[in-house]
Amino acid sequence: MSEKTDPELSGGPTKVVPPHDRKSWLVSALMGFFTGLAVIVPGISGATIAIIFRLYQRIVLALSTFFSHFRSSFLFLLPILIGGIIGFVVGFFGIDFGLKFIPFALVCLFAGLMAGAFPAVTDEIKDEKKTPIRWALLIVGFLVPVIASSLIASFTPLELSGNASDKLIGEPWWFYLIWLLIGFVIAITQLVPGLSASAFLMAIGYFNAIYGSFSLTFWQDNPIVFAIYAAIGVGFLVGLFASAKGLSWLFGKYHARTFFAVVGLSLGSIVAMFYNPEIMTLYLKWAGEDVGDSYAQSVPMAWDIGIGAALLIVGFAVAYALVLYQRRHAEAKQKA
Repeated sequence: MSEKTDPELSGGPTKVVPPHDRKSWLVSALMGFFTGLAVIVPGISGATIAIIFRLYQRIVLALSTFFSHFRSSFLFLLPILIGGIIGFVVGFFGIDFGLKFIPFALVCLFAGLMAGAFPAVTDEIKDEKKTPIRWALLIVGFLVPVIASSLIASFTPLELSGNASDKLIGEPWWFYLIWLLIGFVIAITQLVPGLSASAFLMAIGYFNAIYGSFSLTFWQDNPIVFAIYAAIGVGFLVGLFASAKGLSWLFGKYHARTFFAVVGLSLGSIVAMFYNPEIMTLYLKWAGEDVGDSYAQSVPMAWDIGIGAALLIVGFAVAYALVLYQRRHAEAKQKA
């Protein structure tokens, strides 16, 4: 049985993303803002957020045709980029503050947002035939982030003391090739739903090191770190455009099968938020283990869980209300 192709992504290089109106520009910027926040919070997938806002396939198309249709692709991606930069900066200070004091509650908030928006992901497959291979792809998609986060949490050593960012300095010149590869993989995590850049960096032991290097003092003492940022950035751009090409082909040729896997990845990423090295450190603290300075300022467990339960409900309600609004908007558009 042949797969239904996606009309937005099939049709070869002549397809371009439609231009923004004022409303879609603001929606894209808001999506970029939340994606910027997702870079900071461990376990959250930026691609899943794009699906929630129903912009995922258009982003893939814009990236895959960036050089052949530069103007239209650039103008489409511009508000997402602006929102992403603002979200990252706000997240670095705001969410960093929250992760210090109510880390579990903050994770609950984002989990609630993602769970409430999950129906927006399943909408993509609700009218598709449920074949054995499609169910298998959904199950495999679910297991990928769950198993990956479990393995990472089980085998990643905890950074309990010292300045983790010091490990960035003093590497041989050829290690910059490794940084290029790391940037490439980070780009893939931004486009494949359910995968998290922070989870990948935790897996290779560099999340705390890179995150902690964003400090004026560290920059002044170790200006070589900007060369590392540059290498990661180059690898990221190459990976972004290369993986977009591959995903564009998959969505164009195997739309339904690919989205069954995406649904599984999105659901699995919600589960993985509660089992990764960062949150495991918090669980160890609750159990009375010595975790050094990690979460030293966080509130007691009962407060964190109580606030988390409330934020989980709020996040779910807000996201699901957005899904309902988008459904009504889509129905009204079809009737018009």
